[in-house]
Amino acid sequence: MDWLNDILKQMWPNINAAAANNVKETAEGLPRPLNGLKLTKISLGSAPPKFDNIGDITQTEGSIELNIDLSWIAEDYDIELETRISSARVENIKLVGRLSATLLVENDFSFYKEPPSIARLTVVQGNDFRPESGFLKKDVPDIFVKTKFGAFDQWQTSVQKNATDPEWNERKDFVFSDDDQVIEVEAWDEDTFSSDDHVGTASATVKEFLLEDSGMKTLQLSGKDGSLIEGNITLQLEAYKCVSDLSSFELPDFGGNDCFCGFMIILVGKGIDIPAPNTYVKVEWGPCHNFVTAPIYATNPSYDTPFIIPLTQELFQSNKEHDVVFTVLDSDVDGAELGTTNVTFDSIMESSTKTITGDKEESIGEGLKLRYQVSLRGLSK
Repeated sequence: MDWLNDILKQMWPNINAAAANNVKETAEGLPRPLNGLKLTKISLGSAPPKFDNIGDITQTEGSIELNIDLSWIAEDYDIELETRISSARVENIKLVGRLSATLLVENDFSFYKEPPSIARLTVVQGNDFRPESGFLKKDVPDIFVKTKFGAFDQWQTSVQKNATDPEWNERKDFVFSDDDQVIEVEAWDEDTFSSDDHVGTASATVKEFLLEDSGMKTLQLSGKDGSLIEGNITLQLEAYKCVSDLSSFELPDFGGNDCFCGFMIILVGKGIDIPAPNTYVKVEWGPCHNFVTAPIYATNPSYDTPFIIPLTQELFQSNKEHDVVFTVLDSDVDGAELGTTNVTFDSIMESSTKTITGDKEESIGEGLKLRYQVSLRGLSK
C-alpha cells in the first residue's frame, strides 16, 4: 500500500484545506438549536491516515468488497469551536482499526452529469448614456452591447441609433453548468468614420440574476480604469433545466435561431474485444455533426467521451430523419473501419425515457462490442 500512502501524503495539505472548508460550510447551515455553533479553527493535522494489509478482495456483480487496516494518529489535530455560552477544543485524535469497504461498480454512464440548464439571456435596455459634445452639436451615442458567457463566442446586439436610453429586448441562449459562471457585458458607441468607442464594462454571475425574482438585473458600467461611469445595462436571465419531456421541441417560446429547445447527448463508453491495439470512435448525426474520441491504446478501451449537441427547433426538424452512427476505427491503419452500428431517431423518440443505451455488448463487427448511449432532452423551468 506504499503507493496509496505516498499519494495521500502529497495530497494531504489540499485535502486538509478542503475538509476544513466543508466542515465550516456544514456548520453554518445547521438547524436550530445548533446554528449558534461557530468553528473558529480547523486543522486535521500534518499526518495523513495510513493504509496497510489489504485482506481478501471479493468481487460480485456490481460491487467489490475489501478489508484494509487504517491507522490515523494526528497529534497536531486542532478543532476549536464556540457556542453562545461556551467553547471547546480538540487537540489530537487517534483512530486505529479495520476498514471494510464496498465499492459499487457502475456502468460507463452512471457518473455523467447532464447539462443542468440553459441560460436565456435578454439584453433589455440601457439608460443614462451621455451625449458627447461635437463640433456643432452634441453627438447622441449609437449604442450596441457585446456579451461574453463562458466559452461561447461573444454575442453582439443590434445598434440603437441616437439614443441615450436605448432598448433592445434581444435574447440568446447559452449552456451553463455552474451558478458562479460570469456574464460580461461591454457597451460600445458605433462610429461611422473611425473605430467604435468603448463606453464601459460590467459583469455579474448567473447566481446574482437568479436571486432576483424576475431574473432582471441592472448593471452599472465601469470605465477602463475601474471607476463607475454614467450609463447602465439591464439584463434578464431565465434558467431552463433538462427534462425528458420534449414539449419544448414544438413550443413557440423555444423557437428562433438563437434559442435552444433541448439537447442531443451522445456518450461513447467502453469498447470490448477490439481486434486492433490503437482505436478511436467516430460519431455522426446528419450532414453537419461529426465527432471523434481520442485514440486509446487498449484491447478493451474506455473512450468515456460525451458529445453534447444543443438543438434548435429548426435543427431538430431538419435532422430527425438521420440515424446516429458509431464507427470504431483503427488509428494505426489510416482510420480503417473495424465495426459500425447505428441508432435510429425514431427509436429514441419512441423510448419512454428518450434514451437508447447500447450496454448489452452487442457485436458491431469482427466480434468487437461498443457501449454507448444516446438521449434527447427538452427544456423546462
